[in-house]
Amino acid sequence: MASTASDRERLEEEFRKLLFGVRRSVRYHARRRRFYERFHDRVLLVVLSSGSASVLAFGFELTGMLTDLVKSALAAVVTVAALVDFVVGSMRKASLHSDLGRRFIALEQRLVAAGSSPSEAALVEATQERLAIESDEPPVLRALDTLCHNELLRAMGYPRSDFVRVTAVQRLLANWTDFRFDTPPR
Repeated sequence: MASTASDRERLEEEFRKLLFGVRRSVRYHARRRRFYERFHDRVLLVVLSSGSASVLAFGFELTGMLTDLVKSALAAVVTVAALVDFVVGSMRKASLHSDLGRRFIALEQRLVAAGSSPSEAALVEATQERLAIESDEPPVLRALDTLCHNELLRAMGYPRSDFVRVTAVQRLLANWTDFRFDTPPR
């Protein structure tokens, strides 16, 4: 009988870890989606404001070399900004993270519906689904993942002693790259 109780405890602990990981992934993909949407919006603002200024510069036809320089600079800003947004693929990536987030939310809903004592088969099925979703993910930015980990711990009322340390530089670069990050929470 003790074996059954310890098996149940092990199963419940695996379930809690799986649910925590899925909830962290929901937060991660929401942050990535928002990052790419904001990036696209800022590039669009640069393109539209530079494009409008360029049209005004052509319309007023100021005399001299300064006018040609201003027109060329504005056209270059529009071109470079649009090119950067195209190369980064911000809206495509925002859509990908939105889709991944929705899939993780659907998995979370199924886990919550299963209750805190799922069967071994349900746990295996949910783990397989998580792995299938993760196989469609781009490489995870560990510093950002750790920020989501800490955010979830905070939301669940865990003490600060359980948080993973993230430096100010890592926080600043979290959506761009992992800067000397050696302690991933996964």
